[in-house]
Amino acid sequence: MSQFLIRYSLVNAVILLNLAMIVVALLRKKTGYLARYTTAALVWLLILSAIRVFIPLSLPNITFVINSYEIFPHIIAFLHLDIMPGSNVFEVRSLLLAIWAIGIIVMSWRILRKVRSLYILQKSYQIVDSTHENQIAQDLGMRRTNVFVSSDVSVPYITGAFKAKIYLPMSKLNDEKLKMILRHEYQHFKSGDAFIKLFYLILSIVFWWNPFIHIFLRDLDCLLEIKCDAVMSKRMTHDDKAMYLRTLIDIYRSTASNMEVGTSSNLFKAGNEKLIVQRFELLTSVSKSEGRQALSVLMVVFLVMLSFLIIIQPAYNIPYEYMDDGFFVTPDNSYIIQTSYGIYRLYVNNEFMVELTEITEPFENIPIIIEE
Repeated sequence: MSQFLIRYSLVNAVILLNLAMIVVALLRKKTGYLARYTTAALVWLLILSAIRVFIPLSLPNITFVINSYEIFPHIIAFLHLDIMPGSNVFEVRSLLLAIWAIGIIVMSWRILRKVRSLYILQKSYQIVDSTHENQIAQDLGMRRTNVFVSSDVSVPYITGAFKAKIYLPMSKLNDEKLKMILRHEYQHFKSGDAFIKLFYLILSIVFWWNPFIHIFLRDLDCLLEIKCDAVMSKRMTHDDKAMYLRTLIDIYRSTASNMEVGTSSNLFKAGNEKLIVQRFELLTSVSKSEGRQALSVLMVVFLVMLSFLIIIQPAYNIPYEYMDDGFFVTPDNSYIIQTSYGIYRLYVNNEFMVELTEITEPFENIPIIIEE
């Protein structure tokens, strides 16, 4: 039974992940919501729902099971169809698993090629003397960080998860505005944004067939930029915010329409005027209530934890007949004992009938007793 619950706990986790991405994509565009609650709850929803996929656990004794009599049974029946009728060898699920595996290999290869292309691109940069910029970064307390200035770079960006590399275009920004840019990019590094993007990149490889993930990846950058603005603005005075906004305007005006592919984070998404307007509105909005932020995060944690206790699984109408062995099985006259070594023992009218290695139709609605 525990294996059965874990299987459908994983299915529920994938459903939760998709719902989380849809909710985040919708709320990210709601400036009023972000002004009241910031991005904290949305970021935690993304992180926890992604982690949930890799922890498909359930608690059999307290799990609330929602039976699906229509959708899940039809899906399972389809997956068990024989592609070559009568062979009982090659089912639909085997074909889909093969396609899934091939897709993962192809997607992994494409991502590796993009990473290699970015590495080659960065190696081709004509780096000018960046001593001054590195000294400013050091004065700002930026550890494990190297700054590179090049005319080949069109927009500031940062790469690296454990050691930061900040790439800057050649510009005439004064030291105060340069500090703003460096702080912004370094904040992405401090916040671990590279790990969040890497996590979702891995999910996009594993679930390459899921259109929601690929659509959402384009929106993830926007969310991380807004989150970075929110963190930085907490430490800013009114004059600092004005300087920060002027810096963003200067960078946007000097940014080329094409940007480096695959960069870890960007100060601006060139050409996305709606995002720029939204960032300005949020930076000039009234300060947020920390109480509301904390409450929204707690609600997210509670909902994700609740998902471990609710399982949607297939169910079939009863009674069932187990005709091969000639006995009649219903939830009223039967029960299953789950042994400590993972075997299921079926009892009908208090009489042992058969041992099972897993719970399948027609025994899915039979009560389970876990052996102490």
